[in-house]
Amino acid sequence: MAGSLRPTRFDMHALSILQTLILIGSVTACVGAQGAGRSWTFEDLLRRPTAAEIRRVDQDWARKASVVKDIELVGSTTAPVGSERFDARLYAFTLNGSHRCGAVLLPQGADGRSLAGLVDIGDIRWDYVDRDLTKGPYVAKILGDRARDFALVVPCARGMALRVGDVRVQAGGDRRDAWEGVAEDTIAFLTVALSTTRQIDPERLGVYGYSRGGGVALIVGQRDPRVKAVLDFAGPTDWFSAMGRPGQNWPHRLEEALRDLTLQPDTRESQFLDWFVRDREGLPLADLRRRLVGASPLYYTEKLPAFQSTMARRTPPCRSGTQRSFEIVWRHQTNLTESSFTPGRGISSTTRRH
Repeated sequence: MAGSLRPTRFDMHALSILQTLILIGSVTACVGAQGAGRSWTFEDLLRRPTAAEIRRVDQDWARKASVVKDIELVGSTTAPVGSERFDARLYAFTLNGSHRCGAVLLPQGADGRSLAGLVDIGDIRWDYVDRDLTKGPYVAKILGDRARDFALVVPCARGMALRVGDVRVQAGGDRRDAWEGVAEDTIAFLTVALSTTRQIDPERLGVYGYSRGGGVALIVGQRDPRVKAVLDFAGPTDWFSAMGRPGQNWPHRLEEALRDLTLQPDTRESQFLDWFVRDREGLPLADLRRRLVGASPLYYTEKLPAFQSTMARRTPPCRSGTQRSFEIVWRHQTNLTESSFTPGRGISSTTRRH
């Protein structure tokens, strides 16, 4: 019969090769999902840090050399802060040779050194969208009428962008270096802001952040002696035991997630893997744990200036009661003594520093 469908020897050979390639592809995908050359488990990764591991982070920060150069004003515009429009100046600079950026927002007509400096560190989303200040920063709702007493210092996280209206700046670096890396960027941009903005009083500096921004704010307060106070709303403080899913075996869940090729990027598991594991599976366990320790400000609370950490269930940072916290920056006070629990809203804990 013409057009016989019986396979030839060549067809059989080609089919064998294709089946082999498919098998190799499946194995490669599986190995890639699990982490090539991984010699550790998540139980190993998430064990409580030792005193030596905690000291290692301190030693690394003590050796850190942050060289800020090439400061450039990229553009100027205005942005709403409460009921007023603030001048917004967007800067670019280099940190150890890598491109970084940020914005300074200050009330129009402010005199020299009349303003406290408030560093506003942004949250982070799974898709790393631009931070858009066109409609003003959220912290303006907390400051209310007192906003005119502050210059807002807004760093751009590495690998991400910041915009005000049509003016946009983009930072270099790995956007997954979202904790210590962003803390280092923040400290560097504070140096830029102080060198370019004569209205900021360098003796009255505070740091504020919500969610990721709150965790980074705590790290900045621990590592930069210029900071007099820290306000943290719902910031992660301990990546070893406090950021899993309640009621689940978190190490086991992460093992499953690392192998799951259909894992959605906006899940807690995917974000943890993105920040601490992916593309680093082959590193020594000690280096991976070092990354987790450095991102966990809980282990360095003795280094904090006056600070307030607020954990709320579903309530975003609200103005009520919060303005008093910013007073310690504005008045250059160093005492915070409040601590309270509001049923259904969360815990507000405060530590005093002299």
